[in-house]
Amino acid sequence: MALFEIDEQTYRQWGSPILTPRDKLKSLIEKAEQGGANVIVVDIDLTRLSDGCFHAPGKTPACSPVNFNTDVALGLYLQKLNEEFYEADKYDTPIILLRRTYRPMPLS
Repeated sequence: MALFEIDEQTYRQWGSPILTPRDKLKSLIEKAEQGGANVIVVDIDLTRLSDGCFHAPGKTPACSPVNFNTDVALGLYLQKLNEEFYEADKYDTPIILLRRTYRPMPLS
């Protein structure tokens, strides 16, 4: 078993982001996969996009627009792993468990 803990020094090296950078998270998952992990548990809230804003359908977010390439890259990478497992019969693909928090949508 291996545990990757992102400590304060690492966050400072990353520029003290409010949310974990998706490219860094993707890199950690890739390293765990390459190291032969059977199960990878990501205990980081991924319900918000990497800009930290809540994006309600049909509403303009109050924060500045950002480039979501890293959010998309992480999602596509996880999708690829899922497809490898189910479609390519690559049964050594690790199981990845993601934390999910449900936030109620504002009524208005």
